[in-house]
Amino acid sequence: MIIGLYVATTFLIFFVSIKSYYYYIDANFLRVVRFKKIFKYPYSDILWLDESKGEKNGTVTFVLKTGHIVYLISDNEGLVYKAVLENSKNLLPKEEIIHRFPGIKL
Repeated sequence: MIIGLYVATTFLIFFVSIKSYYYYIDANFLRVVRFKKIFKYPYSDILWLDESKGEKNGTVTFVLKTGHIVYLISDNEGLVYKAVLENSKNLLPKEEIIHRFPGIKL
């Protein structure tokens, strides 16, 4: 009984979190909506994009000019990855990102 309740609760939380997580792809920035919070990531602030993970499974990982790493769950068509790759003009190689931000792990 307790295990069944736990499994049902887990699936309910998973379903609600997936349905309340979506993206808006604009010309100048990417908006990510998580529950009721809206995060804006201007393409000009993105310095590095993990192309290996993006091509394989659509998961988008990028580093902002502040040194923060952003992980976004994949979308089925890979539209977010393609939009970030096409619109980000300030992309740097991985070595330069590690040199500029030595505290982050890529």
